[in-house]
Amino acid sequence: MHEYFPGANTPQGFFSYYQYILPPEETNQKIILKGGPGTGKSSLMKKVAALLRAKGYKVNLLHCSSDPDSLDAIVAPSLGFCMLDGTAPHVVDPSTPGATDTILHLGQYWDAAGIRKHKEQIRQTSKEISACFANAYDYLRAAGSVQNYIRKETLKAADETQITKALNALMADLALGADFQKPSKIKKAFLTGFTPKGNISYIDSFATTADRVIQIKSEADTAAFFTNRLAERIIANGKAANFFYCPLQPDNKIEHIYLPKESIFITTSNTYHACTANAQCVDLNAFIKPCPALRADTDILNILLSRAISCIKNAKALHDKLEQFYIPYMDFDAMTDLPHKIVSNIL
Repeated sequence: MHEYFPGANTPQGFFSYYQYILPPEETNQKIILKGGPGTGKSSLMKKVAALLRAKGYKVNLLHCSSDPDSLDAIVAPSLGFCMLDGTAPHVVDPSTPGATDTILHLGQYWDAAGIRKHKEQIRQTSKEISACFANAYDYLRAAGSVQNYIRKETLKAADETQITKALNALMADLALGADFQKPSKIKKAFLTGFTPKGNISYIDSFATTADRVIQIKSEADTAAFFTNRLAERIIANGKAANFFYCPLQPDNKIEHIYLPKESIFITTSNTYHACTANAQCVDLNAFIKPCPALRADTDILNILLSRAISCIKNAKALHDKLEQFYIPYMDFDAMTDLPHKIVSNIL
């Protein structure tokens, strides 16, 4: 079982890679869940996942970056099945309605009249949640700028010749040589996320299941140079791959790579995240001169990240409050058999 984030809190706001959850050509059935907070979307996905696993199917769990205990989606690759939360901030509509995509609106199980009694409280709490996330994104934008500065200064102190030599050796080891004409099948997501519980990582869900793990150690952004170049060669070779991005640079900094056919996982290791599984190590720290002058900037980066996480934590507390305007008016008993019906329809 693999776990990861399909979207993340970033300097660009909420950044979604939802389109890569299960591409259309791999989809037999997609259920898009609609409904308000506290209506049971995540609980329903967890129950369906448990039923499918009990029947022997691999089910990947895709977590919510604003509440890692909740799910944004589940995927059973061998069945071509996924179920996902299609509400804001990751609104999803059917691409092939009826053929593969179905909307399941949990609003059919609520008492709308009861919820309407709290409409002003719902509006106000939702507004406060949006304000918390706006503050978090401001801090993350500042953190991203500081990280960019640290990266530029660190690269000046790096021995690019030695790093390139190590990169070429690894590419040769992975047989990433000649180009191929066939297109790559690339999926994108996040393995780490800024959440109410801090900087959460699901690196080990890949590291403990891969046949081979390669860990690139670097306390600076030289690792990103390394993995981005590897990604270019993987694409040129026409390989299938999962690219996992850094939440501070969600569209251009690849931190981890998984090659499903080869069962190879390439991960970066630093103060913020590392795998605990046994791994072949490529240590880039030896090729970087210490930069004591950057310690203060690193402290600033950590403060900004801490402030952002605090704002996301406040948003989570408000979201929990928002759920209480819905939960009492949900008929959860009527939903008892729903997971079994869904699994029966899938199989």
